[in-house]
Amino acid sequence: MQMRLETERRLEFKSQLLSALSLCTEKFLLSKSTEQMFQETYDLIGRASKADHMFYYERDFTTNTVIQKYKWSRKGIPHQITPLRHMTEENLTEIFEAAKNKRILNTFTRKLEDKFFKQLLIDNEIKSILILPLYINDIFTGFIGFDDCARERKWSEEEIYICQVLANNISSALERNRNEAKIIESEEK
Repeated sequence: MQMRLETERRLEFKSQLLSALSLCTEKFLLSKSTEQMFQETYDLIGRASKADHMFYYERDFTTNTVIQKYKWSRKGIPHQITPLRHMTEENLTEIFEAAKNKRILNTFTRKLEDKFFKQLLIDNEIKSILILPLYINDIFTGFIGFDDCARERKWSEEEIYICQVLANNISSALERNRNEAKIIESEEK
């Protein structure tokens, strides 16, 4: 009986995640700007994923840094503990290494090497993290991530797959928004 309840709970969770992914994909297709896209979708996917935070970081190729652009927090969880700042590849070695190898980063904070990134997670009271790199034209342009502050969460393969589809959809929407901006800019000249 206990096993059946657990299976039903997992199926319900998966169903909620897929439903949120479907709604988000529709909003990505209809959104006119990156800001609108994230405003309309982060609460949906954040709540469905049962994460404590969901965030989007974007690479700035002129300064060779990464900066947080959007963040969602579950009700009752502090939104931001440490101040936001531009971070370098050296600060986020683990993320950049994963991205170079076309991999996700799915780990417990305690398992990271004692470097900047681990300390950043500790300072923000994060116990586990899932990072999904974003690519446009096969170039690493940023990442989305989910974290858990209450427990060391082991993301299932199904959850990771659904989040990967979300990351791919975000990459496509970002590319479309950039291309549309370039077209408008060229028409104005």
